[in-house]
Amino acid sequence: EYMLTDSGCSHVLTYQNSIIKGVAFQGSVINLMDIPFEEEQVEDLQITMEPQNLAYVIYTSGSTGQPKGVMIEHRSLTNFLCAMYEDFSQDIGITDNVLFSSSISFDVTIFEIFVPLVYGARMTIYQGEKFDVPKLVQVILEEQVTLAYIPPTLLNEIYDYFVRANQKISLNKLFVGVEPIKTELLAKYDHLFRGNLQILNLYGPTEATVCCTSYQYERDKEITIQNVPIGSPLLNTKIYILDSFHRLQPIGVPGEICISGIGLARGYINRK
Repeated sequence: EYMLTDSGCSHVLTYQNSIIKGVAFQGSVINLMDIPFEEEQVEDLQITMEPQNLAYVIYTSGSTGQPKGVMIEHRSLTNFLCAMYEDFSQDIGITDNVLFSSSISFDVTIFEIFVPLVYGARMTIYQGEKFDVPKLVQVILEEQVTLAYIPPTLLNEIYDYFVRANQKISLNKLFVGVEPIKTELLAKYDHLFRGNLQILNLYGPTEATVCCTSYQYERDKEITIQNVPIGSPLLNTKIYILDSFHRLQPIGVPGEICISGIGLARGYINRK
């Protein structure tokens, strides 16, 4: 109800009207089950889309106050999708099967939805509970998923299931993030897959279109720190480490991360 009111939403698409029962919503509710799609036109829509047009609005968790709707433009979304293609060695395409398992309120779903749509991969929609690890692993194995996001809290447990798996694991691309990741944990995955698993650690706030940096794990890189680095800026993105007076910090000196570039959001919806 808060998001509907705060965003000024005028239409809700649903499969069941009971979803918003008891919610103070003054707009239109469209039940998709009531629409005879077979009678609709099938021609391409004649729509002119500009880079600065709004692509989506997704709400923050509200950990620093009330949740805010982050406005992401098409140019930012396109840049993110291009960056992911580059960072996965330009190796995403029709032979891939991307797992869609995250909550729609979590911006990782932007990757899970649009990467397969843009690059021609399949999408497997996981419909179980997120923390039902046996079922999640079963889907990854049986559907021959090749690209997936695995939350840090599940990495260890899923690894144990992979070790005991008695069938082929098709996974060859993995991205992690959200929380610090132990270097030794990614080393275990790399060893299990015998170096045939591309692993990206992604970092960034919702306001930077999912993420702003990435780090590709490589077994030959000597990492002497406990946690996996957040890596380097994505395409058309710059990262600055500043002190409290907005001065650049020398290498190795702590500071605050500041982000610039095409990936930054337009702002927060209905906020100045």
